[in-house]
Amino acid sequence: MSRSLLIFAFLVTVFFSSCKSSIVDDPSISILYAVTEHSLVTITVINNYNTVIMVPVDREEKLPGAYQVRFDANNLVEGLYYYTLEISGIESNLHTKVTKYLLLVK
Repeated sequence: MSRSLLIFAFLVTVFFSSCKSSIVDDPSISILYAVTEHSLVTITVINNYNTVIMVPVDREEKLPGAYQVRFDANNLVEGLYYYTLEISGIESNLHTKVTKYLLLVK
């Protein structure tokens, strides 16, 4: 029987601590994802020049379920970024890699 490694959700939302004000004091980026089997997960954020900006999740072991990683965007300049979610099954040899873009506007 064939088993597949499935990504339920791969969503990015940007949260701001002061929503009532026009001044953004604390922008943070939240990436929501889910895995269906015991896996190693890596999330990498890169810029337009293919430079790794940060690795908020680095080969962390995750059980099946939904997860959220949140990181500070204060030190990032406005622009286009790419984030890659890489999932490798521990019990199986399945591997999934998905890259999406994020437009950061402050």
